[in-house]
Amino acid sequence: MIERIAHYKVLKELGSGAMGRVYKAVDENLNMLVAIKVLEPAIALDESNLVRFEREARAAANLKHQHIAHVFFVGRTSENLPFYAMEYVDGSPLQDIIDKRSIMTGRQMLTIMKQCCQALQFSSDKGV
Repeated sequence: MIERIAHYKVLKELGSGAMGRVYKAVDENLNMLVAIKVLEPAIALDESNLVRFEREARAAANLKHQHIAHVFFVGRTSENLPFYAMEYVDGSPLQDIIDKRSIMTGRQMLTIMKQCCQALQFSSDKGV
């Protein structure tokens, strides 16, 4: 496992997706927990993927909303892979919550949908 990314001490891997991996880390300059998304090496070989990843990071950094994780830093790893550090939100992924609670009340579903829609509307209003 990766131990360091720039000035971040990696604590554990949180997950992976189509384009990269996400780690829980400590920002040693600010002494706070962050989530770091790093582009996969194979994906980084394609210039269009690099452009898309960097565009995603810049767009996210300009979105300040209570239901969107804030991006703090964009950089490159020692292996020259692009990454960005964002707000770490403690808790379970929404999919896990949905999977574990096969029956949710209408109010619970509406609350989740409202928060998602608010974040999407805000992003759309900002051109993302």
